[in-house]
Amino acid sequence: MGASLRKRMEQILNIASLIFLVVIGAMITKKFLSPGMNQQHAPSAVALPQMGGLGNFNWSAHHQTLVFALQTGCHFCAESVPFHQILVKYSRATDTGVLALFPNSQSQAKAVLEAEHLPFSDGEIKEANLGSLSISGTPTLLLVDNRGRTIRRWSGRLSPQQEHAVMEEVGIAKLADNDNEKSRIDLASDFFHVDYASLDEFKRLASANYPSIVDVRSRDLYAKSHIEGALNIPLDELSIRAVHELPTSKEVGIFCQYHSDCEVPYQKKGLLTNCTQSYFLLRKAGFSNIKLVDTDINSAKSSGMAISYGAKFFGEREISQRITETK
Repeated sequence: MGASLRKRMEQILNIASLIFLVVIGAMITKKFLSPGMNQQHAPSAVALPQMGGLGNFNWSAHHQTLVFALQTGCHFCAESVPFHQILVKYSRATDTGVLALFPNSQSQAKAVLEAEHLPFSDGEIKEANLGSLSISGTPTLLLVDNRGRTIRRWSGRLSPQQEHAVMEEVGIAKLADNDNEKSRIDLASDFFHVDYASLDEFKRLASANYPSIVDVRSRDLYAKSHIEGALNIPLDELSIRAVHELPTSKEVGIFCQYHSDCEVPYQKKGLLTNCTQSYFLLRKAGFSNIKLVDTDINSAKSSGMAISYGAKFFGEREISQRITETK
């Protein structure tokens, strides 16, 4: 009797286990294989809401349209301007339309685009509620088909590899790659002209009786060694802090451990390094007399400039012991 009961119990447990596995299998199948969920996660086209004045935009005028979602005061937008210039230039050479969306008024948007040498016509600039388009940050690029449906989107400041991927997707990569090197340099130089400070000018600036040198390197690099008296404002804080801590009307030198071996290849591609980004951000912030210091710490030290070394950080408090060396 006991053996029979045990056998029946084992059968019941086996059946229960089988039912449990079937239920779990069905749940997994529904989650990962059902058509509805596939449609939600697949990179298929999603309808672009016709809101914020977009209803009268003629998407069918081009086989696709590249939409630039931007806003005033966005430093990542400012840093992306050279790439955006390239996109606009080569999109116009193909059957790709362009459209700039701003949460700001059209007059404000137009002023920003003109200052950044981004040639959008009045009909290509729209005021829009970016949130209603599921755009949570700027800059955002949207590739939209001729029925007004978003095919692809890219958000934030893009790496060089991501920028090339965008050009591949838009279909302008080969056109850009085949363009001659001179035109790429001209594209960058049309956007910004950088004034450089020689080592002698740098030494003169460093002796001024106001904050005349801004070191845009990271806190860690600044802590290891920096020009005596230089104010440290890392690049990612520059657009916020500079106008409050530096004189906009006086001559200011930007120190960034400049190396021409780094700068030249980027300029040939029409791209900005940290040094030239800093220059551009200060110029946009209203600094009328700025120069990029064309030297590094070792050259400055060899010329007799005072260098400070050593800093230890404890949370938000900094305890530093400076050793000033002059040759």
